[in-house]
Amino acid sequence: VADMYKSAESFLNKNSILYAGLLQVIQRETAEILEASEEGVFLRDTVSDCFMLAADNIRLGEQWLKARGNRGYPLLLLFQKELVRFAGAYCRLSPMMECFQAVYTKEKSPVRRGNLTIRSADIGDFPFVSSHYGMVSAEELTKIIRRGRLFIGFHDGKPVGFIGEHLEGSMGLLEILPGYRGKGYGTELEIFMIGHMMEKGQRPFCQIETDNSNSMRLQRKLGLTISEERMYWMEQFF
Repeated sequence: VADMYKSAESFLNKNSILYAGLLQVIQRETAEILEASEEGVFLRDTVSDCFMLAADNIRLGEQWLKARGNRGYPLLLLFQKELVRFAGAYCRLSPMMECFQAVYTKEKSPVRRGNLTIRSADIGDFPFVSSHYGMVSAEELTKIIRRGRLFIGFHDGKPVGFIGEHLEGSMGLLEILPGYRGKGYGTELEIFMIGHMMEKGQRPFCQIETDNSNSMRLQRKLGLTISEERMYWMEQFF
C-alpha cells in the first residue's frame, strides 16, 4: 500500500497544478488508491465518494475503467479528453463540467483589506444558503456545513454572501447576494478562504469553468496559478 501511495504522489507531482485535487485527498488521508503507476493514478475520495483518474497512458486509463466495470460513479473526474469519450460510451457517464484548475502556490495568504465579519455557518443557516445556491444537493450542502467548511460574510450585521470548501477539497460555493455585488466582497471572502485553508496546512485550489471569465479574472487577481490543461467532471446518466 505504501508503494502505491508513493507511486501516486510521484506521478501527480509531475503536474502539481493540474492534479492539485488528487494530491489534496492523499495529503488529508481520505484517498483510497485503486491503481497507481508511473503512467497514471486512479483513486476514490472517501469523503465525497468522487473517483479521480489521471493517465498519460490512455490505454492504461481505459483498462482501469474497464476493470472496475459498470458499478456506477457518483462523480468521476478526468483529465484526458480521450478518457472522457471512453467513459461516456463504456461507463454511461455524461459530461457535467469542463474546467481549468487554479492553485494558490505562494507562501503567504493575500491580506484582507475589507470590512466583512466572517463566521462559520451552522445547520441553522441551511435555509439561507440553499435559497441562494443550488449547484450542490441538499445532502452535500448539509455535509459541508456539518464539517465546518462553509463561511458567511456580514456587513453591518447583514449577510452579503458566503464561500466554502467542496467535499473533495476545492474552494467554491462562492455567492454574493444581489445588491451587494461589485463591492469586492467576493474577493474578500476568497482571501479569507485561502488563509483558512493555509492555516489548516492545505494548498488552496479551485476550479474555473472554461467560460467563466469573471472567475478567471478573480483568480488571476488573487495570484492563483491556472493550469494550461483542462479537467472534466462527469456524472452517471440512466
